[in-house]
Amino acid sequence: MRALVVEAGLAVVVAGPGRSVVTVPRRRRRGGWCAVEGDAVVAAIDSAGADAVVLARAPGDDPGATCLPALARLLGVPAVRLPADTLLAGWVLAVAAHPQFGDADLVRRLEVLVGAATAVGLPRRSVGDGPRVPALRPRVLARWAGCVWRPCARCAGGGLMGAACGRCGAPRLGLVT
Repeated sequence: MRALVVEAGLAVVVAGPGRSVVTVPRRRRRGGWCAVEGDAVVAAIDSAGADAVVLARAPGDDPGATCLPALARLLGVPAVRLPADTLLAGWVLAVAAHPQFGDADLVRRLEVLVGAATAVGLPRRSVGDGPRVPALRPRVLARWAGCVWRPCARCAGGGLMGAACGRCGAPRLGLVT
């Protein structure tokens, strides 16, 4: 299974068996998190393997983790843009790390999942420390995401029709404005 690379602030929602999640160390400070170090990002991507996928929020949403998607692109590793909301980003990560989410077209499926989480949102209920996976099984979500993916006009990515691109964040994917 392909490994996922995320910064430590988001990785706390994933627990239990499933896809390998490699975390980029990030020190906690009073009132938030310190910036991610570039050397730590390169080491995490290297330990995750050549077929890893980086999941990171946009630079405007998490300025301290700006180097994560930039270094991923530089190293030739696909990077998927997580939602700005920490709860939604955690939900996407929890679904993606589930063993039933599968590896086939993983990047495309993640781009759709991000668009769905952003466009539709989630019920504001959680159990324990993190968000709950909705009633749909991850295998069903993966199959659906594989069917509805549409390409982006601005980049090589794509996502859910009517939502932002899961890679570059271009608004209203596939719709003429």
